[in-house]
Amino acid sequence: MLIQAAKPDDVPALAELHDLCFAGENQYPLSVYDRFLKSTYVIRDNVTDSNPSGQIVAMVMAGIQLLDEKDTCIVPYSYTIPEYKFSDESKAELTPDGERIYLCIISLCVHPEYRGMGLGRYLLNTAISTIKGEFIILHVRVDNKVADSLYESVGFKTIGMLPNYYK
Repeated sequence: MLIQAAKPDDVPALAELHDLCFAGENQYPLSVYDRFLKSTYVIRDNVTDSNPSGQIVAMVMAGIQLLDEKDTCIVPYSYTIPEYKFSDESKAELTPDGERIYLCIISLCVHPEYRGMGLGRYLLNTAISTIKGEFIILHVRVDNKVADSLYESVGFKTIGMLPNYYK
């Protein structure tokens, strides 16, 4: 298996994997995948000379959110990680308008046939080490206990509930 940054040709496969993993819920338009290619990592399997792209079996996509003083999301995923330059401290910084900037895991998915192999943990740790932020947020459906366990095992903590976030 091979881990690497996503490529423009991967966009349809990223959308297909996301659809498969989230059973058609919370789907993003293809433009979202295009926008976040610079901060999307994939794991490929079945890479051969005749099939150099292989099959994308896992992916993680990261971005930046802007929150106001009441932690209301102003502009979700407004920047990709490489586009925004954080200070050396990489803390929750403020924009000139006073909005706080947080690093965000937008999506993490692993093909059902590849779950339980540590691929999600590996990609999550890759994204976290790339982001190097003090405060990283993500959203998890309350019924997704497997994801909850993974995030808790690498140090994430529940800080609140957003009613109807996934509706």
